Amino acid sequence: MNRGYLFIGLGDYYIDEVLNLSKMIRKVGDILPISIICLEDDIEKLKSKNIFDKIIPINFNDDLFKTALTDFEKYGAIPKILMLNMKLFIWTY
Repeated sequence: MNRGYLFIGLGDYYIDEVLNLSKMIRKVGDILPISIICLEDDIEKLKSKNIFDKIIPINFNDDLFKTALTDFEKYGAIPKILMLNMKLFIWTY
């Protein structure tokens, strides 16, 4: 299969949003795979929800990420900038 959902959930607020959306997707009967890109620290929390087919950890070892002062910078703006330089491999099911 080459279809499914791929979400990015960095930080508790965004993870909660992705969890709510994923539950709604399942509630309406959609069975496409759901995957999430997350910070390494959040893997266990996401596994415990038992809703994601694939959990893809991402690690930002960058000085820019380490200097973030607000949640918006840490989980929103800076990851978007840094992801432009990363190569994420998309898989097929």
